[in-house]
Amino acid sequence: MAMNYHCSNCSHDAESVVVRRGDMRIQIFLWFFFIIPGLFYSMWRATTKQTLCGACGSEDVQPMQAHNRHKDEYSDLSPELVPLAG
Repeated sequence: MAMNYHCSNCSHDAESVVVRRGDMRIQIFLWFFFIIPGLFYSMWRATTKQTLCGACGSEDVQPMQAHNRHKDEYSDLSPELVPLAG
């Protein structure tokens, strides 16, 4: 089950999408013809997962708990004192 995330790019609050880098076709090709490079490529793909926004595809996402904690820190300040995201 995916955890809920907040996207700083589009302000979307929902489950994220976890994507592996690389291409499955290259991985299959390397496994069929070159066993050792296929093993290394598979290990690299397994360790390079990215969490992306489900709406816009941005990598600029943070867990909802961290986002809510950040909002609570500045809730008692006047609007001009709240730091801008960017």
